[in-house]
This record gives sequence, structure tokens and C-alpha cells, in this order.
Amino acid sequence: MPTLETSVATVSLSGTLPEKLAAAAQAGFEAVEIFEHDLLSGAWSPEEVRDRCADLGLRINLFQPFRDLDSRDPERFAANLERARHKFDLMRRLGVDLMLVCSSVAPDAVAAPQQLAAQLRSMGEVAQEHGARIAYEALAWGTHVDDYRVAARAALDADHPAVGTCLDSFHILSRGIDPAGILEIPGELIFFLQLADAPRLAMDVLPWSRHYRCFPGQGGLDVPGVALNALLAGYEGPLSLEVFNDIFRQAPARQTARDAHRSLLHLQDRMRRRLAARRASGVRASAHELDRVESLLLPIPPAPTPRGLAFVELDDESGGPLAALVDAVGFARAKDAEDATAWVHEDVWIATRPVDADVARVSGLGVRVPDPARAAARAAQLGCELISVEALGQPLQAVDAPDGTRVTFCPAELPAHPPAGVGVPGLLGIDHVALTQPWHEFDGATLFWTAVGGLDSLPSNDVADPYGLVRSQAMTSCGREVAVVLNVQPRRAQEHGAPVRDGTQHIAFQTDDIVAMADHLQRQGVPLLHVGDNYYEDLQALYAFADEDVERWRSRAVLVDEVGAGRYLQLFTQTVGGVFLEFVQRVDGYAGFGARNAPFRLAAQARADVRS
Repeated sequence: MPTLETSVATVSLSGTLPEKLAAAAQAGFEAVEIFEHDLLSGAWSPEEVRDRCADLGLRINLFQPFRDLDSRDPERFAANLERARHKFDLMRRLGVDLMLVCSSVAPDAVAAPQQLAAQLRSMGEVAQEHGARIAYEALAWGTHVDDYRVAARAALDADHPAVGTCLDSFHILSRGIDPAGILEIPGELIFFLQLADAPRLAMDVLPWSRHYRCFPGQGGLDVPGVALNALLAGYEGPLSLEVFNDIFRQAPARQTARDAHRSLLHLQDRMRRRLAARRASGVRASAHELDRVESLLLPIPPAPTPRGLAFVELDDESGGPLAALVDAVGFARAKDAEDATAWVHEDVWIATRPVDADVARVSGLGVRVPDPARAAARAAQLGCELISVEALGQPLQAVDAPDGTRVTFCPAELPAHPPAGVGVPGLLGIDHVALTQPWHEFDGATLFWTAVGGLDSLPSNDVADPYGLVRSQAMTSCGREVAVVLNVQPRRAQEHGAPVRDGTQHIAFQTDDIVAMADHLQRQGVPLLHVGDNYYEDLQALYAFADEDVERWRSRAVLVDEVGAGRYLQLFTQTVGGVFLEFVQRVDGYAGFGARNAPFRLAAQARADVRS
């Protein structure tokens, strides 16, 4: 049995219709929904669009949307049917036989179920005359029909072979409606399935839908549950994405299409795992039904389980200021080569390489996984280009994250290396790495680290910066062996001699004694970031710390956060180019990343930028 067709609505991508179609095909989609506005605003005729899709290997599987069909006014309804005839003629020229019909938002929309079913039947008869079908969808803000169960009931009562229903995960989940009811819908009545995720926001559903939808796996909605229930009900049609998002509308279409296709593959992996759980529990499905659904899902190697970082690579500015900072901290050099300098601490390597750039950055991470070959195979299936690299003295496979950071899959157990000197006293290893993302890559990066990197998302944060808000998303492995924090910082133009910054990146090292670490760094002459006395006065008022504790932290530039019984102590070096180092101590199970302190650190860094 063939696997499910992957599809995307052209409204989900930026650009002209030709650009959208090319991006969808390059990303690996097999079909597209044609959004009416994309066709009407373009220069190509319907026949030219049809032929171009055929050349690209894309099937047109839906034309959408047809709005406000039903009406209590007989004359208006007759005019709507006449409008539909023109659309069906257009669809014939496009080579598509399925139209999406949205529930009406007009004030004269039909409220009586019998009348609505009768008007859908009339629409079905017109569609059948043109060799077409209609899929009736409940908009979450429909005048009378805002529930998928009501829409499905109306389509069923229409009792016409050309009338079915379309399920849309956003319209279902945004209103908190239980998707279990999908299992009660006859599979042959489900003509189409549209999928979209979204962050959970406390706002009206219409602007939520129009501006904040995202691809499955990038938000907080149970999209796998909706999709899996549709398959269990008997649906075997396309998995199609319909996403309205302000950022996606501005981002390059090929980048968005890549992320979109990856999200559908990752969704099928999540559905397969959900299916296995249902099989184990024996809930509401026979073994035959589960086998049928499993056969429709694309088999993908399981996500890796990261076991730690093997190395961090950094691009250094000319003159090696970042290497000088690592030296000053006290890391012991392991080797020097013509194109790189390396340090080693315990089982983690740090390397810098000089590049022709004026901003230093984190350029690569080595992630330990139990089976590097399987992790690489999964990455390739999820649309990543595999790169052969030589690292840690052996040939390995790597991929590039959306921001360009090279991620190398390393064995969980690595060969022992000779000791490299004393190193930094009290250092336990890498706590986390923070990577600044281009504004249009943030959602794609979270999906990458989830689907390809095997990390889970923690609750996101918006952090105040002197020039805007920093959007921050922490990603961790289940045992916290690997933690990556993704940030989008506001870009500010040059002002008062301050350099332009798109944000900084950093490596956070964990220590068992932050005070001793601060003393060590001060003895080494490492330039530390100071936030000012106002912070410490507020700290004392907030937590009622002892005077001597606050003074001990203030004199060493240590910042403190407490959540419950847990405490987080942190200090920062000044920024070199685009990178700084952080040192943290976790006490009594503190699990966060010091979000309370981030605004003070950002303000201090902004002041340091002005002084520089």
C-alpha cells in the first residue's frame, strides 16, 4: 500500500505562485492546494499552472476556498450556486476536482440543520455536473457552524456522493474540541485533511489563526492526535498543510517549504509512536485497523537519544581573540594546527578556527548518540544533506542546522585521549550552548532540533532586551545530557558608535563552586560582565539573602535565581565578537536557565557594546 501523499497549500509559502510551486517541488512535496488568491493575482492561466505543476511532479489536489455558500435568502443562494459554477469551470482548467467550502461567516448564514444539508446537496449536484466534489469545513469562527462534528453531520445529511467534509486540525484544536469524535465519522465522508499547529495563546481565534499558525511540531497543539484519528476513521488521502503565519509570509519560500515538508515527515514518526501506544493499550481499534494505518505511514528511523556533547567548534576573528579568551580561562591546549586550536576538558573538546569574518560564532557541535549511522539516516530522510567530516580522529557524518551550525553525529563512547594538563578547577563540563537564530529561521530551528536532534522543547520565554524582546526556546534531551537554547534577539542599527549586533552566542560551563570559579577567573585576568549595584539591592529585597552572601556575589559579578528549593548561580565573561562564556552552578535540582537574570545580562552587554 502506498504511503500518504504530502501536500502544502500555496498560501503557506511566500512569493509568487511560480516561486511557491518550485519551492514545494524542491522540498519533496507531492501535491499542492491552490489558494484562489494566488491564482487570481498571478499572470499564468489555469492551464499554465496545471502544466507547470505537472512538469514539477506536483498534483493539484484542492482548490480553495469557496466562502459563504449557504444563505437564508433564496436569491442570494442561487447567486452563490452560479458563482460556484464559474469556479468549477476554473477547476476543470486547473485539472483539480475537489473544492474546499468553508462554513459561512455571513449574517444570513443558514442555522437550520435540514436547510443547510439541503443547500449542500444542491451544491453537490452542481459539482457533480462538472465532475467535481466539495469538502465542507467548519471554520472556528463560523456564524452557525464552528464545530467539525456539525459540519460532518451536515455533509452526511446532504446524502450526495459529491459532498464530504474537510477536517482542519487548527479549527478543531483551537476551540478545545475533542478530536475523538473524528472516529465516529465515516471514512469515506472525510474528503480532505488540513493540518496546522500553533503556540497556545490567550487570544481570539481569528487573529490567532491568521497570524500564528505554524507547522506540526512547532507549536503546542495535538496535531498527531487529529491526523491519527482521521486515519483510524478510514481516511487515506493527503496530509496537507495550511498555515497562515506572518514570519513565513516574509521568509524565503524554499526555506519554509523545507521546514514544512520536514514537519510532515516528523509528524508521521510521531503518529507511528502514538499508534504503537494504542496497539499496546488495545484502545478503540482492532489490530487490522492499526496495521492498515501503520502501512500508510512513512517508516523513519527513530529519533536519536543524545548522550552529551563531544565537542564545540567556534569560528574566531582574525587575530584569535576568542582563542585568547579560552586560554585566559585556563583551558589546557591539546593541540595546535595550522587551521585550528583545540582544548580538551575531561571528555569534551573545544576548538577554534580563524575565519575571514569580523564576528566570532559557534559554528559546530558534536553530539554523542548511541547509533550515529542511524541518526544520520534519519536526518537524511528528514531532508538534511549529509556531510562527511573528519572529527575526533575518525570519519563521521554531519548535517547543517538551519542557522548554519554544523551538527556532527558522534559515538556515545569515544576513545580515551591523553590528559591535557590541569585545566580549569571545579569545571564539570558543558551545561548548555545558546545559539542566536536569524528571525526567520527560529521555528525551523526548533523543528530541526526536535526532529533531527532528538531534543524536547521546554516552555518558551520572551526576555526583555533594551532594544526589544528576545524570543528564547530551550531544547533538552530527556536526561538533560544535551541542552541547546535558541534565541532571536532584536537587531538594532548602529547608534552612538555602538556596533551592529544580531545577538550573541555563548557556551555555558557547569561548575561545582561558582564563587571559587569567579575567584579563579579574576586571578586569570578574564574580563567579567558586571550588571551594577542596583541588581544586588533588588536581589537582597527579593530573596532576603544574608548581607554577606549578597556581597560575596556582588564582588564577583555572580547573578542568582531561585525557583522553589533550587538555586542557579551564574557569571559571564565579556563578549568577544559574537561569543561569550558563561559559568553556572545548579543547586538542589534547579532545572531552568536563569530567565529572570537574562534582562540584566542583556542590558549590561548593551552598555558594554556602547563603551566598545
